[in-house]
Amino acid sequence: MINAGKVLIAMFLLQSERKEVFKNDAICWYRHLRNAIITSGKTKSEIEKKLESLTIISFNYDRSLDYFLRTRLSDFYEKISSRIIYPYGCLAQIKDWNKDKKDYSTIRYGYLETNSPNPKQRWEVFEEAKRIGENDHLKVIGELTKEDEEQIQAKVLADCHLYFLGFAFHEDNCRVLGIDHKAFRSRPNLIDSRHICYTNYGNSKKIEKSFDARFGKIGHSSDKGVYDALLKDFNFRLF
Repeated sequence: MINAGKVLIAMFLLQSERKEVFKNDAICWYRHLRNAIITSGKTKSEIEKKLESLTIISFNYDRSLDYFLRTRLSDFYEKISSRIIYPYGCLAQIKDWNKDKKDYSTIRYGYLETNSPNPKQRWEVFEEAKRIGENDHLKVIGELTKEDEEQIQAKVLADCHLYFLGFAFHEDNCRVLGIDHKAFRSRPNLIDSRHICYTNYGNSKKIEKSFDARFGKIGHSSDKGVYDALLKDFNFRLF
C-alpha cells in the first residue's frame, strides 16, 4: 500500500506541473530566492561564498524548485544543489537532467500542460511515476533514519536565521527538524540575535500556538501568502 501511495503521489505531482507558474510574479516566490542570491555579491565568486550560508530544507516532493534553479540559476545550480535537503526525497533525479535540452530526459517538466493530453502521454507519466515510486526515491513519515534526522538537525541548530515558509509545524516534521520538545526555548543561546520568520496565512491559532511552544514570542509572523510575506514582511536575504 505504501508503494502504491508513492506511485500515486508521483503521478499526480507530475501531471500537475505548469511552467507558466514561473512567469507570474504574483505567485512564484522562487523569484525572491533568485533575487536574494544574485544580489548577494558583485561577482560569481562572491555569490558562491554567500551561498555557503544558505540551506534549504524542503518537505515537498515536486520538481518545481529543482527545475526553477536549474533553468534560472544554472551558473550557481551545482553550488545551490549541495545546499538543498529533501528529507522525504524528490521526484527530480540528477541523472535525469538533460543539459542540452534544459529539461528532464524522461518526462519533461510540464509534460501534460496541454488541455487534452492523449492516452499515450498519460501512460508515459504513469510509467515514470511507477519507476519513481518503486525505486525508493520517495519516503513517507516514519521512514527517515536517525542519521537522516541528525543531518537536518545539525543545520537547524547551527547559528543561522530561519524562515518557515508554508510550514504547518506538524509534530513529525518538527521532530525531523529538531524543534520538538521546546528545543529552542530551553536553550536561549540558540535564539540570541536570530532572525526567525514564519508564514501564518489566515492567522491560524494552531500554527501560532505551535510556533510559540517552540520559540516563544521571538518570531516574526506574516498573515500573507509566501510571495507577499517575503516581499513585504520579511527581510529576506542571504546573511
